Amino acid sequence: MQPPSPPLPLHPWHWYAWQCISDDGADSYFSPVYLKRIVARGGLAPVLTLAIANVLNLDKPQDEILSLRTIRHDCRLLIADVLEPGRVPPSIVIVTPVTFGWLRRHAPHILDQHPPALLDHEDTASADRYLGHVFPYVL
Repeated sequence: MQPPSPPLPLHPWHWYAWQCISDDGADSYFSPVYLKRIVARGGLAPVLTLAIANVLNLDKPQDEILSLRTIRHDCRLLIADVLEPGRVPPSIVIVTPVTFGWLRRHAPHILDQHPPALLDHEDTASADRYLGHVFPYVL
């Protein structure tokens, strides 16, 4: 039997795919997010405090500090409750590695406005580097 894989590593100064799902669906959205800082607190349901730049959530400030209570954290994703006092309805986020496939599916307008073919190869070697080029003001 193989040992379990370590959970998806979350590193500051990297981009991640972010899906926010509210209970009523009204505030649900997809966005690439830039992780600026992370603080983990243990317990039965670990809590992560993230400082992020949420570039496509236009209803709030793009720079946010959020506390997340972990529901599931495996080698592919993080699923967590957003702990916002007084927020009704509550929301859940799903965090995964950002890829060009994810961008094509959930944020195609970014690729349309900044075609990867027009950038240097080193800026398109990964979706993480590409987003750093497209959104340099968050770095």
